[in-house]
Amino acid sequence: MSKITKVKKGDYVQVVVSVWSENELPSVKNFYSGKVTEVVERAKHCFYVKLEGLDRLIPIDRARTV
Repeated sequence: MSKITKVKKGDYVQVVVSVWSENELPSVKNFYSGKVTEVVERAKHCFYVKLEGLDRLIPIDRARTV
């Protein structure tokens, strides 16, 4: 839960945009880096981030500050 409060609007983060399976290795296409433009709370304790240049919301647990 403490990780959720660390990501805020204006932070530069790296997110997982495509999940890989156990028999695959992650590559550049699975990640995206950008500036957080909005933190959205969809339900109680359910947060998403919106990044510059990315047209979809990403669950906040897939984001980490860089």
